[in-house]
Amino acid sequence: MRVDSVLFQLAVTLGACYCSTNVSVPKDNPIVTVKQGKVKGAVKSLPDGKTYYSFKGIPYAQPPVGNLRFQEPNAR
Repeated sequence: MRVDSVLFQLAVTLGACYCSTNVSVPKDNPIVTVKQGKVKGAVKSLPDGKTYYSFKGIPYAQPPVGNLRFQEPNAR
């Protein structure tokens, strides 16, 4: 194989890899409203290119330890 042919094939392969990793992801961060207020999320992407919404800091009930064990949940 000639050097020009190898360089061309390398450039095409690298270009295809670059294009396959640049998936367009929505830039708007979702905001949901819960009883305690609003929670801001983020749009994340998986290695296979699929996107999902990620939310951190969601208020949950108090942990069921001690006297709270086997009782109804208590809001924080």
